[in-house]
Amino acid sequence: MLSTMVQMEDYDNIKPFTDMLGKYFEFIARNTCDDVPLSKEVDFVRVYTEIQAMRFANRVTVSFGELPEEAADVVVPRLILQPIVENAFQYGIENWSSDVCSSDLWKTRFNTG
Repeated sequence: MLSTMVQMEDYDNIKPFTDMLGKYFEFIARNTCDDVPLSKEVDFVRVYTEIQAMRFANRVTVSFGELPEEAADVVVPRLILQPIVENAFQYGIENWSSDVCSSDLWKTRFNTG
């Protein structure tokens, strides 16, 4: 995707995209803990969905509700949410044909409250 952005001279999106990739790989590579606070896991999933939203351009809109304060410090297994979201992208919209998809057709809201 980054290569395509460069080839298309999409310079406005390259910086935000590489920033998100940096955050993504930092969580994957630098975080060696098996368990993390739910707030960190949700932050990671937000970064992941931003990357996917750029990948799918106008085909998807994802929004998150606010994480309740009392749930922020709950310890969960690291990377427990990302596979669920990844499957939603992979099996939910990746195989849709472009004439079926629209920005309003598939919207997901992750309500945490």
